[in-house]
Amino acid sequence: MARIEVALDEVERVGRAGLARFGLGEAEASAVWEQLLDAELRGKTTHGLVRLPWLHGKLKHCHDGPPEPAENLGWMSRYDGRGAVGYYLADVAARQARDKALAEGLHLAVCRDAFPTGVLGFYLERLTEAGLCGLAFCTTPPLVKLAPEGERLYGTDPLAFAVPGGDADGPVIADLTGAPTSFGQVLAALYEAPFPAEGLLTAEDRRPAGPEEMFQQDPGGPRFTGTILQDMESPAGRRGFALLTALELAMTLIAGPPGGAGHFAILALAPDRLGLDGTALQARADELAGKLAPGRLPGRHGAARRRAALERGRLALPEQLWNEMRVLAG
Repeated sequence: MARIEVALDEVERVGRAGLARFGLGEAEASAVWEQLLDAELRGKTTHGLVRLPWLHGKLKHCHDGPPEPAENLGWMSRYDGRGAVGYYLADVAARQARDKALAEGLHLAVCRDAFPTGVLGFYLERLTEAGLCGLAFCTTPPLVKLAPEGERLYGTDPLAFAVPGGDADGPVIADLTGAPTSFGQVLAALYEAPFPAEGLLTAEDRRPAGPEEMFQQDPGGPRFTGTILQDMESPAGRRGFALLTALELAMTLIAGPPGGAGHFAILALAPDRLGLDGTALQARADELAGKLAPGRLPGRHGAARRRAALERGRLALPEQLWNEMRVLAG
């Protein structure tokens, strides 16, 4: 598909104008935009601007307003989504975890019914900027089957871990999912990304010929109607299944039974306050980086792409996506 080069300030103007039409408050709209643009700049297009048309039918039903912790247990705080914007709720929880960990050494913030929350590494980087380590994971609406005739059991639940980096290349942030593919990969394929050929079923439980068969086009944007099929025949598939199971059970323990939206959790740790050697951790990260090709540690390649895009001041987008963004902006 054709691509078009657009000035970054114009991308931001159009993107924010589109979000403003969703009826969000200023803080909520900014939280969503910062997530989407950051993902796009890092080359993580599955979570970037391709999500704007998809979000149109979801965020307009969210309310605005600052969430308050439903429970505060000292070392852990819980928030209830109750229609709040997932991106914003997760950002509030991450800031709470950061501030509490700086004061007390460790804090876990949990959001119940928070969706969508976007790239977990985005929130973890906020922790590393304060010298903290972080672990984040979330559950999402169930999309994963173990067999074509089965029912959806799991979401494409991601897990991420981050540590500060001691050198100028920034933190190390590993972000992964146990599922064979993700909803975002299929969404991005509507525009130009490679279409995952394996592990997908349409709403009629047949193999799709293209990404269009995985969505229904509604007035509020594309609605995902397909299913992701978890491979249980290969060792890698079984390991992914074990990871998804562990995340689902861990989240049930700290957040409660699965909700319709999914849950989000972020743990912040201050190594020095816990008697741990944060300096040695940073040195080990830099040692590993020195033995690999530049930027190959998780998270650093995306950070380098982000810096390069900001220096250029321009962004290459699929022309179809850019046209849809302009329509959303009115």
